[in-house]
Amino acid sequence: MSQLLPSPNVTGIDHLPDEILSAIFDNSEVPLEDLFQLRLVSRRLHYFALPLYLARFKIKEPTTLAHIVLKDRPIGTLDALDGLQAALYVRSLETVTFTFDLNNTPNDTQIAMRHMRRVHHFLDSLTAVRSVVLIFGDTICGCCSGLAEGETLDDGLLEWSSTAGRMLNKILEKSCQTLRIRGGRYLSHAFLFRFGKHDKPMSGRFTALRNLFRNRGSSQDDLESPEDWINVLRGDTWTFERAKNTGTALVLTPMTVLARAQSSIRSLHIQSMMLSVPPLLHWTIATIQLSSMTTLKLSKLSINRKCWPALFSLIADANSELSEIHLERIRQITPSDLLRFLGRFPKLSTLHLARDVESIDSYDLGPFPDFPCLISLAAPASWVLKLLSSQRMGLGRLESLTIFYKLRNEGLSNWLRRTPGPSIPTLLKEQKRPLTVSLDVCLGNNPGWRMLEDIDTPESARRTDIGDVSSLTLIFDEKLIKDDIPVTSVLPRWIGLFFDLRHLAINTKPNTINPEELTKVKNSVKEGGGLAAIWNFEVDGMEIELEKEPPLLNVDSNDVKS
Repeated sequence: MSQLLPSPNVTGIDHLPDEILSAIFDNSEVPLEDLFQLRLVSRRLHYFALPLYLARFKIKEPTTLAHIVLKDRPIGTLDALDGLQAALYVRSLETVTFTFDLNNTPNDTQIAMRHMRRVHHFLDSLTAVRSVVLIFGDTICGCCSGLAEGETLDDGLLEWSSTAGRMLNKILEKSCQTLRIRGGRYLSHAFLFRFGKHDKPMSGRFTALRNLFRNRGSSQDDLESPEDWINVLRGDTWTFERAKNTGTALVLTPMTVLARAQSSIRSLHIQSMMLSVPPLLHWTIATIQLSSMTTLKLSKLSINRKCWPALFSLIADANSELSEIHLERIRQITPSDLLRFLGRFPKLSTLHLARDVESIDSYDLGPFPDFPCLISLAAPASWVLKLLSSQRMGLGRLESLTIFYKLRNEGLSNWLRRTPGPSIPTLLKEQKRPLTVSLDVCLGNNPGWRMLEDIDTPESARRTDIGDVSSLTLIFDEKLIKDDIPVTSVLPRWIGLFFDLRHLAINTKPNTINPEELTKVKNSVKEGGGLAAIWNFEVDGMEIELEKEPPLLNVDSNDVKS
C-alpha cells in the first residue's frame, strides 16, 4: 500500500464507485496499516477507509459509542485510538470507554502513563465528550518493590500525579457529565493512613510541592490554595503521610482553573482505590466540590474501617448538596459512620445501598437521619425495617422503595404470611405510605423447598393485603442443589401469591443455571397460571412476550359491556 500512494497511476482509485471500493477494502485480508494509510489519499477515501478501520475494533458508531482497549503494544502498532485520533469526522463523543489492558509487570505504570498522554492528546482534539469510563486492571501497584537502596518514589510519584491529573482535568474541560473510574492500584501505597492525634506542622512543606509542579509545567495560578491541600491530607484525628522508605514529597493532584471553570460533571462513579488515597484523592475531592455535581457512586472499595470516617468527612465537607448516593460492594464500614455520613446530605433524594455493603445489617445502627427529601430508596431488608421503625411519621416524600432480600431468613415470608411483631409490610400499612414497592430476591441453592412452604401456608395464615408489591426480581445467585424440588414445578404458583404484580424479572449470575434449565424456568412462568396481572416479564434483560393483553384496570363491568 505504501508504494501505491506516490504513484500517479493510482489517483484514479478516488473515482471508483463505492461498491468496488468495498469489494477491495472491506475485507479482513486487507492489512490494517493499508486502511489507515488509505485515509491520506483524499478526503473521500478518508471518510471511506476510517470507518472500515474502526470496524476492525468493533467501533460502528464512533461519535455515539466507542470502546478503546490500550495494550502494551510494540512501537508502530496501530490501535483504535489511532483511528479515532485521525478521523476528521469525530469531533465529539457521547460515550467512550478506555480500558488499560496491560501485562501485570513492573513496567505497567510507565506504559499506563504513556497511554494516558495519548488519551489526553485525543481528548484535547474534541469539542465535547458526554460520558467517560476508565478501566484499569488490578495490576501490581509499582510502589512496593523494585526500589534500589537510597532510591525514592518522589520523581515517579510526581510524574504519575501530573500525567493522571492532566488526563482527568482534560476530561472535565470537555464538558463530561458522567465519569466512571474502575480498578487500578498504581502508586496507591505511597501514602500511609494514620489514625490518631498529630502535632507536626505541614504548611511549610507545600512551598516545595508547588515548586515541583511549576517545574513540571503547571502554572502556580492553576493550583488550589495550600489550605485546601492540608485538609485533604489531615483531619482532627487522622493524617495521610508518605509511607516509610518511599520518599518525603507530599505530592497531590490538583484541579486546574480551566477544568473547574468548564466542568459540567454531574455524576462521579469511583470503583478504584487510586481515587480514595493521595495523590489522586485531592482531585477526587476537588471534583466532588464542583457545584454541578449531584450524584456520587462508590463501589468495589476495600478500605480500612478507620479510614472510612476520614473519607466520608472529606466528601461531605466538599459538597453537602449531593442529591444521589449509591454504595455497592463496600467493605468494613461501621454502621454508625455510614448513618452519620448520610445525615450530612439534607437534600438527598435517591439512596441506593446494595446488599453487599458490609456490616450494613448491624444491630448497633444508632439514630437514623430524617431524610426529609428522600424520594427513592433501595436497601437491604434489615436496614429498611430499622429505618421504617425509626421513621414512623417521617419520610414524607418517599415514593419508590426497593428492598433486597434473600429467599430465606430475611423476612421475605412476611409479605406472604401473617406474622407477629413489626415487619416491613405491616409498617408500610400502618403508615399508609403510597409507595411503589419492588422486591429483589436472591434465591440461594434450594429455592424450591422454600417456595413450596409458602405455597402450602394455610389460608388463615396468608396475607391478603400485599397488593403494594408491583415489581419482583428473582436472582439465581447460587448453583441449585440436586436434592431441591424442581423450581419449574413451584415457581409459577409462588409468583402467583403476589397477586398484584406488574413486572417480573429473572436474572442469573454466571455458572448458576445452565441455558436448558433457564429455558424451562422461562416457559414454566409463561405457561403458568396466576400471572394475569403481569404486564412485563424479562429474563436477563430480554423482554419475554406473555401472549396476553395487559389487564384492564379500574374499569366498570357495565362500561365493558356497553
